[in-house]
Amino acid sequence: MLKLTSIVYTGLPRADVEFELVFKLEKVFVILYDLDLGNRSLTNDMEATLGDLKNTLPGLEFAKILYKDSTGCFDEIVAHTDGSFNFRTLAALSLDEAFEILAKRDTA
Repeated sequence: MLKLTSIVYTGLPRADVEFELVFKLEKVFVILYDLDLGNRSLTNDMEATLGDLKNTLPGLEFAKILYKDSTGCFDEIVAHTDGSFNFRTLAALSLDEAFEILAKRDTA
């Protein structure tokens, strides 16, 4: 598994977010982490965060996006080419568990 890590954006009034690119299961994953530094939550600032990421990572809609919220739970974000997105619940307590859930979903 290859990981590349970067800070996407920090500062008021936006969410403090770190992301990493992970190549696993023959797919590209963007993993977002809510750093929970007292600003907006990643969940509540997802639209702005995805906008920043789209500028940083063209083709974002082709990657699987997972995020770890401030409670420590991993879920999936499905980004669409029109800029919209939806949340898909995984309720995984670790990144490995999130990958397992997605692998099972992909083979079902």
